[in-house]
Amino acid sequence: MLSKWLRPAPIIHPTLGTLEWRSGAWEGHVQIPGHAATVRISGARGGPTPEAAAAVEAMISGFPGVVSELERHLHDHYEPYRDAFDSGRYADFEGSFPRIASGDAAWSYVSEVCVSAWAEGKPGQLQVELNVPWDPEHTLGAVFQGARLVEFSGSV
Repeated sequence: MLSKWLRPAPIIHPTLGTLEWRSGAWEGHVQIPGHAATVRISGARGGPTPEAAAAVEAMISGFPGVVSELERHLHDHYEPYRDAFDSGRYADFEGSFPRIASGDAAWSYVSEVCVSAWAEGKPGQLQVELNVPWDPEHTLGAVFQGARLVEFSGSV
């Protein structure tokens, strides 16, 4: 309870909106195409680092240009799970297995998005964490450098 009184007051960022200090980072909510996303930005108690905030702003503004590449990676990740389900090797999947015909439909199956920008990493880089129904045990990760997707991982 004491931490509630010691926590810095929320700040209003000009483009990222209200950010609150939680667990050593500034956290808020932003809209990216098709999803609301939690955003976690490194910084000190006085506010987020300008570099980390700028990385988030660059990714959000450039996101429409990388959605198709991200969808392709999501679909590539999905296909082996679909094949395993269809052949009976993924029998412990609960519920009906999603049917995704193409990459452009994959983005609609993402259930949670978290954008993390940490200045301690490579400058300007951030990670977008995604949860998908066909792989409930893992959080997928996409690393961005500005608006460019530089890495996709099936588990972060």
